[in-house]
Amino acid sequence: MCVVYQFVGRLTELFNQGDGKWNECGRTEQLQNTLNPEWATQIRIQYFFEEKQTMRFEIYDIDSTSTDLSAHDFLGRVECDLAEIVSNRPFRKSLRFAWLTLVNEKKREKKGNKYKNSGTLEFDGVQLLKHYSFLDFIAGGTQLDFAVAVDFTASNGAVHKPTSLHYINPTQPNQYEIAIRAVIDICQHYNNSKLFDAFGFGAILPPDTCVSPVELKRTDSVVGLLGLLEAYRFALNRVKLYGPTNFAPVIREIAKKASGLPSNGSRYQVLLIITDGAISDMAATKAAIIAASSLPLSIIIVGVGDDEFENMHELDSDDRALSHAGHIAQRDIVQFVPLREILPDDCTGAESERVMGLLAREVLAEIPKQLTSYMKKKNITPRPPDDPFPKDAEAGRESILLKV
Repeated sequence: MCVVYQFVGRLTELFNQGDGKWNECGRTEQLQNTLNPEWATQIRIQYFFEEKQTMRFEIYDIDSTSTDLSAHDFLGRVECDLAEIVSNRPFRKSLRFAWLTLVNEKKREKKGNKYKNSGTLEFDGVQLLKHYSFLDFIAGGTQLDFAVAVDFTASNGAVHKPTSLHYINPTQPNQYEIAIRAVIDICQHYNNSKLFDAFGFGAILPPDTCVSPVELKRTDSVVGLLGLLEAYRFALNRVKLYGPTNFAPVIREIAKKASGLPSNGSRYQVLLIITDGAISDMAATKAAIIAASSLPLSIIIVGVGDDEFENMHELDSDDRALSHAGHIAQRDIVQFVPLREILPDDCTGAESERVMGLLAREVLAEIPKQLTSYMKKKNITPRPPDDPFPKDAEAGRESILLKV
């Protein structure tokens, strides 16, 4: 028998229990006399893309009909994030069509009980315009590509000073590291290759004197969360903080990559920008975002430090489409969150874990809607779960049935 649990609360790294508990979600049926059980029980799990959902699966050798697990032999357990397994979930949906009776109210009143109908309407051809969910596309093999762009302008403060937003504290992450870890810790499970692009802006790379997007990586790829953090720290010791805070160059760079992605919906690009202040090239940034709004791309902006970020809210156009110089964005692709609204003044190393969970929930909440809006606009339907895109393809809130 397999017993399924979900952790509720804050979980520290490496699955050590933090402030929370394991809730039992369900148990499979008991199978007798088999060393390779295949359970048919389906367990319903509430799925949140923007949250880290940790699952535990415990296997027992059943010796009696007792529901007390201590009465059975414990064989082992495995723990993982729900995001790691959702792409393989099985599901079926059925549709039922019927005849529709046409009723004329005036004739029915006139004829009374003698009235039957005014004819029948039969659908001999049906075109189903289905609203596919984010999970439908993930189950069909859609991969999320990620890029991170870090603000290396001088307004962050000298990196060796404890007051700097880039200061590396051995006991707790800085605000840039909190933002990177919060987003990538969840998002890395939606990319099989775990290869990410890492950029910086507003810096000078000695011996050059020009300012442009700087690739943080030393090799052709950055692997996973640890690779991104390593590239970030490597860059801190290599670049000279300068300015200005220009978003447009890095947005155009990532938009160029997104424009080259397959048109079948197998891949979708997400750009995370972390910045400490106001944008210096607002007009160019608006133009770049509007131009990119037709591409498979979402942009997450996290503001660090104490800046008010007044002009940043112009880009996060939830109420109306972003416009500039007579051009209008095809869809909303930007989500902005200031970290100071979540981060307490006296944040400790342990507290930063909770902050990461809250930040991830805020910044990732719109990604499912943005992805599905792009797919709908391009008339792209997801591949069926039993025939997904190959894993090596260059490539809201829902319930899922978890089959173990």
